[in-house]
Amino acid sequence: MKYSKYLFMLLVLFIPLLSCSPKAENEMPQVPKEEGMKQVDFQKSEDPQGLDRTSFSIEETDARKFLDSYEKTLHDEGWVTKDDNKPVSITLSKDSRIIIVVAKPIEGSDEFEVIVFSK
Repeated sequence: MKYSKYLFMLLVLFIPLLSCSPKAENEMPQVPKEEGMKQVDFQKSEDPQGLDRTSFSIEETDARKFLDSYEKTLHDEGWVTKDDNKPVSITLSKDSRIIIVVAKPIEGSDEFEVIVFSK
């Protein structure tokens, strides 16, 4: 009886912990990442028709070089460029999905920020 009581208590304590699943990596959309892209923030759109926003910091100083490389990576994954405004942004689509990649320098730093808007 004592054993059953302890087992019941353990189950009561651990079931709530086991049922809480950790959030996926900030629920980030499935967009390829380049080496050196460090995720800083993710904001899920509250509007079902809106775009999610994911921010990354990049250790390179040349936004054009990064966007060229990232665009090639996305092309290899089947994405198609719809708009090219380098060195500021690129817009790509794949199936019914769309991403807009914006690069902006971080003032006083050797890094720049990349913001990926996606749907």
